[in-house]
Order: sequence, then structure tokens, then C-alpha cells
Amino acid sequence: MKDLEELLEELLKKDESDSYIEFKTNLEPHLVGEYISALSNSACLKTRDFGYLIFGIEDKSKKIVGTKFDIKNAKIKSENNKNNTESLELYLRRNIEPKISFEFYDLEIEEKKIVILEIASAKGRPTTYKGKGLCRINESKTSLDLLPEKFIKKIYNSETDWSLLTPDKKYSFEDLDEEAVERACKLIISNNSQFEQFKNFPKTLLKKAKILSAEGEIVNATMLLLGKSEFGSDFGEIKIKFPGWRSGVGEVGGAETFTIPFLTEVPKIYLKIRNDKIKTFPDGSLFPNHDVIDKYDKEACLEAINNCIAHNDYFQAKIIAIHQCQNQKLDKIKDEIDYIDFESNGNFYYGKPYDYLDGKGTPKKYRNKFLAEAMKTLKMGVDVSGRGINFIYQKQIDKYFPIPDFISRNEGDYEEIFALRIYGKIIDKKFSEILRNHPSFDISKIILLDKIQKMRGAEVDEDEARKLAKEKLIEGRRPNYILSAKVSEILGQKADYINKKGSSPEEIAQKILKLLKTFPNGCNRRDIDGACYYMISTLKNDKQKDKMIQNILTKLKKSKVIDKIGEKRNAIWILKKE
Repeated sequence: MKDLEELLEELLKKDESDSYIEFKTNLEPHLVGEYISALSNSACLKTRDFGYLIFGIEDKSKKIVGTKFDIKNAKIKSENNKNNTESLELYLRRNIEPKISFEFYDLEIEEKKIVILEIASAKGRPTTYKGKGLCRINESKTSLDLLPEKFIKKIYNSETDWSLLTPDKKYSFEDLDEEAVERACKLIISNNSQFEQFKNFPKTLLKKAKILSAEGEIVNATMLLLGKSEFGSDFGEIKIKFPGWRSGVGEVGGAETFTIPFLTEVPKIYLKIRNDKIKTFPDGSLFPNHDVIDKYDKEACLEAINNCIAHNDYFQAKIIAIHQCQNQKLDKIKDEIDYIDFESNGNFYYGKPYDYLDGKGTPKKYRNKFLAEAMKTLKMGVDVSGRGINFIYQKQIDKYFPIPDFISRNEGDYEEIFALRIYGKIIDKKFSEILRNHPSFDISKIILLDKIQKMRGAEVDEDEARKLAKEKLIEGRRPNYILSAKVSEILGQKADYINKKGSSPEEIAQKILKLLKTFPNGCNRRDIDGACYYMISTLKNDKQKDKMIQNILTKLKKSKVIDKIGEKRNAIWILKKE
């Protein structure tokens, strides 16, 4: 059963430009069908599962006024006999084509009746009412025929996997980049030894590994990943803008464009990111034993770039953008911050990003399923089971940085840009201190604290805020919550004790298992030491720390939870498959 109050609260937060939502106090019966068509088609064009018509709320002010609309008793004049009436709901279901799902839900807010009409998005063809397709342009209901052709095509292509289509131009195996093909074949064989028998037959190998179609044809996905750069404009480009650095002539920045084959080009794109080494907790902080780390995690950035490629809507546009920004002012955040926006015109997730944060959420559908599967085969980081979002979030949490944000902006009624923003700088030191001292905090609590450090307290539920205040983590009044100044006082008293005491072997073992789960291809001792050293008592020397970690690894191996490939320090530790 839907939580109708929660749904309504979400819809009320939406911008006026969200053309798949309409608020009305009441509506003439004959207009309801027109809105079903318009909102269903608009939902498809905005890549949403549903459109919504809400009765009982004023459009501009969003004031709750209530409605008299009652679908159970609503009537409309019969088309065959104007003197007779018939059920409006039956009339609508007869005149809406194709037979999409739409449901009416009643609820009461502030002792006033509200009706939510939830309308399924158009799929593969426009939704029509009495043979006419409608949509919304500039907040007005109008004929679908007035839209540019590319948007009409978007509806017809909404159930089509672009990546599996054969390109308009006929391409042969000779049109693939030799280096990319060689790299792909090596990756496929290293990932699955059963393909070893085809190592001298690259075309057969790529077909078996589903980089070519089942018929052995070159499809759009093949060209994106392996095609020669000379064909790039037909398939895709990635434009990266990076910030300047101080030189003799002042501030020098730059921009560069990369194109196919993305298999070999993506690592080059990452190298263009200005990635300074920074201290997580500089001298003078509560934690003098700081870590020196990259400002932007390499694997998180590669995951973001690859997800832009996998999720982009290539029917609409073939350009992906990466903007690295330094010393920027954002919204109400006091200090200047650094971040990278990874942009595409396809949404990064199905549903809500929070659905995937426990690592268990699985998307119901994937825009470019064939491409995503091919990228997974080629170890390009795309996880079709939905764990990519969890991976990027966890990377930021592990170094006590702000949580990534998913941002969208409208560029016209039906042109939308989606961005994944990864932060490269601490916003509020208290947030980082909380994370470091509460490794057991679940992701939902961390997200709430992150919203507060970004001065987005209005997005935090009042009950949740009360719980955080009770734990002395936040203070202030809604919406101007801040992270509590008492955090520093409390942690200042405990920091020295925590560093000296260290974590238990069980806690370190859990950290190792979490690390190996994040990196299914395994980690070496250097990786494991880097993740666990800070957890061990500062009273122990490096030799004692090494021995403690080795004992934990040995115990986990004997318990048949993990396994070791190779010998000594070069060994790779992996999770045992169940």
C-alpha cells in the first residue's frame, strides 16, 4: 500500500516546471481524460514512472483547500444519448488508449479531502484520449503534435534499448580500434577462463561475450566501447572542464574532449582530473594521526564516468560533460567548496538513489541494458544490480567526506540534465569527526547529518531531527539546524582514549570483509593495511600492527570466509563465494 501522505509531500516539493504533475481544486469531468493523456505522455518524456493529477490543492500557492471530486459517483454525459449519464471512470477506461493503468486515491489532510490520480507513464507509444495525444508545454495542456519530432520519437523509443540497435551506417570489424579490441579480449579471458579457447578468434570471442549481438553484428554498444575514434561524432563524446592552477601568467584552466573507444579512453579522462593529495584531518585537529589521501577517489570517479556512459539517453544527445570546480560558493554553505559534476541526459538510477544505499536494491529496468552488461563484462565498473551508487557513497564515507548529491536541472519542458556531484573537500569538520568516531552509524543517519551540514535542514523530517538532537548531534530550530558544537567538546575528551584503545579484532575483521565485498576482485595487504591501520591502538608499533592484521586474516581464512591467492605480501585476498 502506498504511503499517500509521503507521496503528496514529495509532489508538493516539485518545481512548477515538472510537467508530469498538475494540481487542481476541481475539474470538469470531460477534462479528466485529457489530463490523463497529457500527464502520461509528459511522465514518459521526463523519464518518470507516473504522472500525477492532484485534486484539492491550489496550483500556484500549493495551498490545501480540499475538493468535492469523487470518482465513485462522478458521471459524464453519454456520447450515444446526451440525456443519459454514465460512470466517469468506466468512460475514461474505454476512451484511453492503450489501456494504461491509472488509479484514484483518497486521503484527508488538515480535515480536507484530497484525491491523487496516479497515471502510468506512456510506454512505446503515446497515450491518447478519444484518439488524441496530449502533453504539457509551459504549464499548459496542448496537442502532442506541437512538440519537436525528437520528443515524439522519445516516447516511441522509450522501451527500446538503443545500445542493442544496429547503427544506421553499416560497420565492419575493421572499423573497431585494434588496441581496444585487444584490451577487450584480454579482459574477457581473464574474467572467464572458458573463453580461452577463442583467444585467436576475436570476433567469435566478442560475440560469445555479448559485446557483439547474438548474430555477431556490430551494435551501438560495440562502437561506443571499441569503435575507432574517427566515428566518434556518431556515437558519443565526453567533454571535461578542469580548473586552473597558479602559473607565471596567472590562473590557467582547460577543457578537453574525448571520444570512442571508451574502453581505453575512460582511464585517460580520469587523468585529466586535478587530484591533489590532502590530509583528512590536518595538524591541530582532534585527530593528529591524519591520513594523506587523494582529493577524489579514483575508483569512485571511474564509476561515475562509466555510469554516465551507461545511463545516457543516446536517442536525445550523445554528449557527456564533466565539470571540476574549485573554491565555489554553493547555496547556503558558508565556505567555498570543491566538487566534480558528472553530467549526462539520462538518470543515474531507477526510482530513488536511497533505494540502493544498502547495496541490496536492484533496478527494475536499465536504459541501455546491453551496454551496461557489456561494460560489466569488460570490468568498466558498472554494476547492473544497482550497487554502484552504494559504492560511490561508501567511498566518500570511508574518508569522512560529504555524501555525493544527485542533481537535475531542466533545460526546456522536456530536456533534463542529470548530474552526480562528488565533493573533494570537507564542508563541516564536525561531520567528519562524527563519522570517524561512529563507524557503526547506518547510511540513513549519515545522510541526515550530511543534509544538515549542507544547510538543507528543511529536507530533514522533524521526528528524525528530534532523535538527532536527543543524541546531541544537532542543535537549532527547523530548518536552520546545525551540527552540534558539543560534538567537538565530547570528541575532544574521547579522541585520545579512542586512539589509544583502538578497535577490537572483531571490528577490524568486519572492516576487512566490507573492503573485500566492495572490491570483489580482491585486495592486497597494502590495501588492507591502508584501510585498517588507523583502527589499531596508537600504542602499537607498525610491526605489531602488521602482526595483528595478519592474525585476523589467518583467522578469517581458517573460518573459510576469505581466501588467499598468491604468496606473502603480493598475495591477493578475496571473499569466498558462497
